[in-house]
Amino acid sequence: MLLRLQTIAIANYQRIVAKVSSDIQDIDDPRLQFATGLARTMVLSLSDDNLSMLSMDMVSRALAGDTEALADAIAASVAPYLNTAKTQNLLHDGVDLRGAALCILQSSNGLLNAGWPRVGGAHLNPKEQVDNLCRYLLHPLFNMKGIG
Repeated sequence: MLLRLQTIAIANYQRIVAKVSSDIQDIDDPRLQFATGLARTMVLSLSDDNLSMLSMDMVSRALAGDTEALADAIAASVAPYLNTAKTQNLLHDGVDLRGAALCILQSSNGLLNAGWPRVGGAHLNPKEQVDNLCRYLLHPLFNMKGIG
């Protein structure tokens, strides 16, 4: 049963990522493209009343145990951004796809469980969401010089 629910959560994530990908394709900077996509993905995952609670619960359970399937799904969706950033020398040395996927998985799940897009009692607008992710979440992965 747990595996089936995890499969549903991953399918929901992949559906949201596909929807967001077309919205952000015109953003040139891979760091901003990634941050914007991540912010929109998190907001959309919360707005899907039928699956958002299930997805958040499954991600939390997977983080406590087997992260393989979720990490694979996230790695597949972040690989293009990381590869572009690497070719533009915007990725920190030593960042690998698997580690980045786990970092994003754990961090975004933490933000969602803490009430994203509310931060410090304030509801962040879309620009503030991107700025927040750039400032506080993406530094371990990307060279953020010139952003924010």
